[in-house]
Parts: sequence; structure tokens; C-alpha cells
Amino acid sequence: MYNSNDSASETTADMQRELEKLGLDNSILKASSPESPTASTTRFSMSPTASTSRFPKILTLDISGHKFKVSRDILEAGSGLFALQLSDQFTWEPQADGSYFMDADPEIFEYLIRFMRRPESYPLFYDQTKGFDYDLYRRLEVEAEYFQVNLLTEWIKSEKYLQAVKTVTTSVTSHIAGSASALSIGRESLPQNRSQQYHFIPQVNKTYICPRGISCHMGERDRCGMACIKARGGLPAEYDEHFSTQIIVFDKQITFDRAICQVE
Repeated sequence: MYNSNDSASETTADMQRELEKLGLDNSILKASSPESPTASTTRFSMSPTASTSRFPKILTLDISGHKFKVSRDILEAGSGLFALQLSDQFTWEPQADGSYFMDADPEIFEYLIRFMRRPESYPLFYDQTKGFDYDLYRRLEVEAEYFQVNLLTEWIKSEKYLQAVKTVTTSVTSHIAGSASALSIGRESLPQNRSQQYHFIPQVNKTYICPRGISCHMGERDRCGMACIKARGGLPAEYDEHFSTQIIVFDKQITFDRAICQVE
């Protein structure tokens, strides 16, 4: 009758003889023996850091020819794509100089790295003259979505940045006679977040002249009676022309709401 225990013993004995020929310690065989209490741990034990030990703590990224030196922890915490790229699920071999290449826009990637390093604050792309840089926001949204920087992606998609800058515009209209006095307005020093725009509109004001020269009739044609009409002798009514400048001042105040750019 076949005995499995006898067969196993014979196999073990054969392996011991082979080890002795090679000059090896048969403790290796004992550790791998099914009866050995340490056999299971010897076969399946794994270092807890085995999946990330092949990547340095500080990585040099080659983003289309531009080098970025970044902490591995920053990349793994800030980007879902890098969390996978630096795991044991992918093979990412370094280049000859030790850097890791990735084909992406280096200009936009710099903004991504800034946010990953300091994720407490969202970027504000605004110029007082040009307004919001919508093209830059669009490009950053695409890259943030690709690299799975989710907080930044959702913030840009919802256009929260539009709420960060508030503009209050008031207009003041005044009438000033003479161009010299009109041009002398608006020389005060203004803070950076305030601006003024001036629109000059020349105007001609006509004042009625009484043909009899009566002062209380000047500018009031309805006060002239038949005597004044006869004195005019059928000629058209006369008016004295006064030139003035209407000045429309647009005062623009820009305020920045910091809370909109803070991560909740």
C-alpha cells in the first residue's frame, strides 16, 4: 500500500544529500518544510515598504524637458495619478540622469505643483487691466483633471474664482466751464485697487437775449411782450452761446475676497 509519509521522507532525504554535496546548510530545507512552524512566514512575508522603496523620497521629474524636484509624499498625497504611478501597480523606470519623464505642459504643471505643495489656497489669475485669464484657467482645469487633482478641478469647473474679485462702479457727472479747469481734475494719487475713467463731452449752452436789453427778460424769452417783439423788427431771436464741458467720472473699486480662494 502506498504511504505518502514514506514518499515525503524519501524526497526530503534526497534533498538533504544534494545540499550536502553543494556544501549548503540543510536549515534551508527545514525552514521550507511543511512541518516547520516558520514555513508559512518564510514563504509569504513581505516588507511593508516594498511597493514604494524603489522610488526615492525626493524625485526629479522631467516634464517635457523641464526639471522639477518634488517630495514623493507631496505627489502621492496631491495627485491620484501620481499615487498610482508611484505604486507597485506600474513600472516607471528612471532615465539615465535619474529623473522620471512625463509628457505634459511644464508651464501648467508648475501651477499644479504649487497647489499640491500648498493645497490650502486656490490660484487667482486676474489682472486689473485684462481681467481674468480664462485661457489659463481652462488649460489648468484640463491638466488638473488628468493628474486627478480633484479639489482644484472642481473649484475651476464651478468657476468659483469669479466670486473672488468684486468690482463696484460709480459715476459722477459735473459741469465745468472752460477746458483748462476741466483737464485739471483727477490728479489725485489712487490706490492700486482703484481706478478712474474720465469722459469729456463738450456742450454749447444758449441764453436768450432780450432785444430791449431788459435784465429780467434775459434767458427768459416768455417774459418778452409785444414791445420786445416790435423792437426785434421781425428778426430771429438772438442767443448768447456759452461753451462748457460735461465730465463723466467712472470710479471703479476692486476688492478681493480671500475666503473664496481658501480650501474649506
